[in-house]
Amino acid sequence: MTNNKICKLIQNCQFGQTEIGSYVVPVLCVFDEISNPPKQLCLFNENNVAQSLTRRVTNKLMTRITSIKKHIDNNDEDKLFIDDEGILVSANFYEALIGLNLDKEDTNIEFSAQWSPVVKENRSKNNKIDISHKYYKSIFNIIRKLREMKSDTTKILGRIKKLESSPDATKRNSGKITIVYPDKNGNMKTVIANLNKEGYEKAIKAHINGNYVEVIGEIEKINSRHSSINPEIFNVIEG
Repeated sequence: MTNNKICKLIQNCQFGQTEIGSYVVPVLCVFDEISNPPKQLCLFNENNVAQSLTRRVTNKLMTRITSIKKHIDNNDEDKLFIDDEGILVSANFYEALIGLNLDKEDTNIEFSAQWSPVVKENRSKNNKIDISHKYYKSIFNIIRKLREMKSDTTKILGRIKKLESSPDATKRNSGKITIVYPDKNGNMKTVIANLNKEGYEKAIKAHINGNYVEVIGEIEKINSRHSSINPEIFNVIEG
């Protein structure tokens, strides 16, 4: 599942009407096949909808939060590093959780999923989960340990060679940049980075002014000639 697909899914989601006097924020997700152009799926084809990216992401979110709460309640925090499919959990996921004001003592967050009654498959077993401030310390400790475990994070310093995004500025919610940088042996290499809207706007200005950019993240091989980096930090070096 690529970052581009996830970004497109998020862009297609909408906030629903909040309830009067409440802090409830409904998020409406359409059943789309993430393609170019996007193709809306038909509810009458239950299998396609059940296996759609929308359904899989929602199911994964609810299942993962349920698992986090269960392991912390059972004092099995060592199991929080790996998800139910044996995949290492990203520290970014845990950071997103505590970013919902979980560090405040009176915080209580409820996650609730309402599934389409037409599609029965690929649903999480638990459709409502409460996470309160008492889970903050355990989640924070997991983030710290995951950061320590991540030895493949790389810092590069280079200049932007290429910019790619939607030609329509009003629809530009993300962008892809190609950076040229010297490796530790002084050999020039290129790497591709996908940025959010704010990061891409900074990259445009850096490209115009010829500024260096700093990117910190994990580098992955796309093929024998190309690599990509998942930016945890993106900065423009002024001057």
